[in-house]
Amino acid sequence: MNNPSVGADVDRSYLLSRQYRDSKKLEARAHLHRRYGRGGQGNWFEWIARHAALPAGSQVLDIGCGPGWLWEQGKDGFPFGLSLTLADLSPGMVTDAVRAAQGAGHYARVEGVVADASKLPFADESFDAVLACHMLYHVPDARVALSEFKRVLRPGGILAVTTNLEGNMAPFYELGAAAFGGNASDPGADIFGLRKAESLISEQFNPVEMFEYPGELAVTSAPDIVLALTSFPPGDSADDAAVERLVDLVEAALEQGGGTIVMPKVQGMVRASRQAASKNSVTDVEDPRSQAT
Repeated sequence: MNNPSVGADVDRSYLLSRQYRDSKKLEARAHLHRRYGRGGQGNWFEWIARHAALPAGSQVLDIGCGPGWLWEQGKDGFPFGLSLTLADLSPGMVTDAVRAAQGAGHYARVEGVVADASKLPFADESFDAVLACHMLYHVPDARVALSEFKRVLRPGGILAVTTNLEGNMAPFYELGAAAFGGNASDPGADIFGLRKAESLISEQFNPVEMFEYPGELAVTSAPDIVLALTSFPPGDSADDAAVERLVDLVEAALEQGGGTIVMPKVQGMVRASRQAASKNSVTDVEDPRSQAT
């Protein structure tokens, strides 16, 4: 079964008209993490900010910015006065992100741009840093997008990419597969999990570091799980009978777990740099023929 939201078969019209027209579907999933998350290493967005380690005054591109929660809820982890370009395929997301970042009152400049990660509308070497948070599984070919990120980064610039580790939240996806069919695993991690991200980024950037952010969800509400599992494919197009089946499965799992379903989760970041040109690179070596007489 093809999933129109991820990978080589991604459907841009689906993303724009249904999944990310606004933040409602994303909010259904984020609510699960905010309400039931435990463990981890503090506020997720501040964790991103600390591990991205952006120098003060940087010109930053956030591609796939979503509703801008990173810049609003993670502001205390970022240096004051960054210059932000917030870009997304969805105009609605860009509008929300700009509003959130401007409301934070922490940044020197905030600009919104509707943009495709695989064909960025920016000149070469325009930014000191590029952030791509939980979005590279939404592009047809991550290598193409990463090449674009490298192109718009200045030499020595920072790339910070977040995603989920393979095997993330297995009980959650198993419930969805039992009700709706499809794979019993995190579709984003299947396409662009943390270890694959590290491997692909290493092809174009150096040095590369990977950081994990482990935690778990301890969920006690069947409606919250059902809402999250019906916010993305295949659950978002399931018929009433399949949704009723999901409700029964979730309630049974809660009863078996004594009122709680524990879902281990691991997400994290790959942080890399665009290597500055070496003084000894081929392009910098003087052509010996220039000295010929």
